[in-house]
Amino acid sequence: LEVNGKKVARDVPDNTLLSTFLREHLNLTGTHVGCDTSQCGACVVHVDGESLKSCTTLAADIADSKVTTIEGLANNGKMEYKFSEISFNFSNLSKKEDIILIAKQIRKKIIEEKNFEVIGKRIQENGTGVYKNNNWKLTSKINKDIYLEIDNMEKDEISELVVTNTGVSIIKIDGKREFKIPELSHTVSDIAFISTDLPINKNKIDLFIEDIKNKTKNIKSCDEMTELSKIYGNKRGKYLGKILLKNLPKYFIEELKNLNVNQPSKPIVADDGIYVTMICNYNKDLNQEYALKEMIKDNIRNRSTTILKERYLLDLNRKALIDVRI
Repeated sequence: LEVNGKKVARDVPDNTLLSTFLREHLNLTGTHVGCDTSQCGACVVHVDGESLKSCTTLAADIADSKVTTIEGLANNGKMEYKFSEISFNFSNLSKKEDIILIAKQIRKKIIEEKNFEVIGKRIQENGTGVYKNNNWKLTSKINKDIYLEIDNMEKDEISELVVTNTGVSIIKIDGKREFKIPELSHTVSDIAFISTDLPINKNKIDLFIEDIKNKTKNIKSCDEMTELSKIYGNKRGKYLGKILLKNLPKYFIEELKNLNVNQPSKPIVADDGIYVTMICNYNKDLNQEYALKEMIKDNIRNRSTTILKERYLLDLNRKALIDVRI
């Protein structure tokens, strides 16, 4: 396996779980086994860019894969860079020397007119090259040739031509900073809830709420709440487990702010029903790990969407150019 960028090999039984392999054989204890049902998410790692529950996956089944654990995110203190880039790919249609010459002329024009973004967008629109604003990137995520060029550049400085195996680029540095892992534990909660439908007779809603309050006020744990949800209300209540607060309705978020662990909320009246919720557990470290993993998944999704969008626009531009030439 490749784990956090390093090749590893161990002799283990065929039935060794990935979580066991990571924790006991590689001492990567940031991967937790937090439940017996594979529902808590504490064991999630990334395998070839996809989220996978390590407590239900055999290590042998993912041989030769790339695995990233929470330890692989430990980039605190490393430098990251934000830069804009105009690039021209080498192709069979034009000589490499011709493309480099064009890039030199464009760089000269950028420096004279001080309009990197305007020229970049124009190049992107006509399909002759690619213009993009890169989000913050760690050194390890930047092409080596580009990194060697930008490492000593100042903000807003324009690079010399950066020639790689596949093309030539012009870079404008937008910023440098020391990477800090964000504190995200407060963005996660571990909850259960009970739900009931709104009464048909709206005039009796106060009595209805009082009945819900009496039924739920003595609940002492999420296990109790989950069991009650099976027989009370509309039976759609359940234990949700860890969830990002931003994915919850606003009325849930406001109520959770006022709750302690294992304290049932007051009945929450919403357009689609009446809810009682509860915070099941609070573990700052596990919440932080969960939030970071969700952030990575969002980044992967956003990156994939951006790449597909860029490819689509580039294809459209190429087709338009072909039509014009015909």
